Amino acid sequence: MSASQPNDHHKEREYDSAIHMANNPLTILNNIKKGDLTISQMQHFTAMYPELYNQLSKKMTEHVIKAQLKGDKPNYKLRQSLSMFLKAPLDSSFTPQAIQAAQSTFAQPQAPQGQAPVQNKKGTSSLGKFSKDYKTSGQALEGRKQRDR
Repeated sequence: MSASQPNDHHKEREYDSAIHMANNPLTILNNIKKGDLTISQMQHFTAMYPELYNQLSKKMTEHVIKAQLKGDKPNYKLRQSLSMFLKAPLDSSFTPQAIQAAQSTFAQPQAPQGQAPVQNKKGTSSLGKFSKDYKTSGQALEGRKQRDR
């Protein structure tokens, strides 16, 4: 088995998906409804059927506005697919700022090399003292290093 086979398999799936989209353009509505719309499906659809895309996006926008006025809110996966299709965030969590903020909570802070550690301000020393069950492995390691000093 060569290293190029998985890549070829991916290309074949992309090709089959594009052929399916060309033969059945309205299947994109099923993908939106199921909440599994992909970027490649959007690219294929908008490239092959730009006029149909414009018509569908107008109708969907009208429908979304009417639903919002009634107080109806579709499930998260549907809002995500609709946002991708309409190229506009239908939920505040789909904005670039919200995505960056969510991703930054999982990013490990990188301490600049050659600088002394930042000292705690008065009255905040207890903030770092929480159960070791809730510490990440990096926090536990840092705690052990400080304890061993």
